[in-house]
Amino acid sequence: MNPLSSFQSIPNLDNYMTDLTQVQEWFAHYWWIFPAVFIWAFVWKGIALWKSARTGSKSWFVIFLIVNTLGILEILYVFIFSKPSKSVAVAQPIQTPPTPPDQAAQQPPQAQ
Repeated sequence: MNPLSSFQSIPNLDNYMTDLTQVQEWFAHYWWIFPAVFIWAFVWKGIALWKSARTGSKSWFVIFLIVNTLGILEILYVFIFSKPSKSVAVAQPIQTPPTPPDQAAQQPPQAQ
């Protein structure tokens, strides 16, 4: 049996090539979708990685690092699976103790 005989029986090979040309035209016209999707997924991946690292979820961190779901899994994690934070920590100014007066000022002047 000839291994190339299966290729000769492909129906509508001309229609397939026409469809391929239409796909190429679509990609040429809507090229901007790919950078937009990349930025969308990159932002959500960054948020999810940051939040999973802050909460100590090592398994979620590894999943986000390896699996690319175009932001879908990341959005679900941020809004559904992660524990909501109880309060937002606000930085307090550091209070320094009062400085003691200079030692020279405390000593009485010496008579000459």
